[in-house]
Amino acid sequence: MLYDILCSLFGGGYADWEMLEKCEYDFEDIRTFTDVSNMSFNSILTGIFCVYIGHIQDIIKNKIEEKKEKLLYFQTKENCCGFDKTDEMESKYLINDISKLEDLSPTDDIEFYTNYLDNGIYILDKETRNVYKELLSKEIEKENDKLGFTSLDLD
Repeated sequence: MLYDILCSLFGGGYADWEMLEKCEYDFEDIRTFTDVSNMSFNSILTGIFCVYIGHIQDIIKNKIEEKKEKLLYFQTKENCCGFDKTDEMESKYLINDISKLEDLSPTDDIEFYTNYLDNGIYILDKETRNVYKELLSKEIEKENDKLGFTSLDLD
């Protein structure tokens, strides 16, 4: 009966609604992206993808801060305690990674489409996708698990 009600009010079919049971996002977060009076199954999917993209933005911000803290450690070490070639290389890698991360814009980079069971999320630009894969693959895989019904493929 529950699925009959959902299908009648918001569209979609039983399989569509069953698919959403795998999603771990809070409905309160999702519904901020759609007007309740005009809510449909596809607008709920759009809200879910918007929450996903927002989480990726937070992940990038946290990764930048993490790498800046490591860089600060090496800069401090350079000024007081000695700095070897390994430290110098690590600092350069960190600076490069920070620059790549700061160039990412999930709202521009990540695209999605919704059509009931046929939906997806992707990064069209191969170079950009490679940066996500290189620097954020573990984090994106965890977020894909929360999304539940599809995933951002970085390959």
